[in-house]
Amino acid sequence: MYHRSVIVKKAADARPVTKEMIINLKQKEQRADELKESVGFQRTSLWDHLSDLWTLMLYGMRPKSKQCITYGHTLPSSGWIEGRKPKCSDCGEPISDPDELRKSLPRW
Repeated sequence: MYHRSVIVKKAADARPVTKEMIINLKQKEQRADELKESVGFQRTSLWDHLSDLWTLMLYGMRPKSKQCITYGHTLPSSGWIEGRKPKCSDCGEPISDPDELRKSLPRW
């Protein structure tokens, strides 16, 4: 006795898959992969490299406090000492509330 989910039902107008159809599909997939590889290497001009360098420099000079604004502060290795405000290990600002600590999702 077969379970109902094992029985395969075909549509009335479905054609059987032939070997030619499989070969044709495989060739199309290989051509699409070759096209994807060639698109990734189109940055060959000097202007493209300079713009990439400029973007890298701009992102490298972003202040670390921006991460603290977005995600919260990181607790120092000494932990939270009662009666004192610990300072963020990234930006150095005092942490006044545990809700200001870093979470995995943005705070806004």
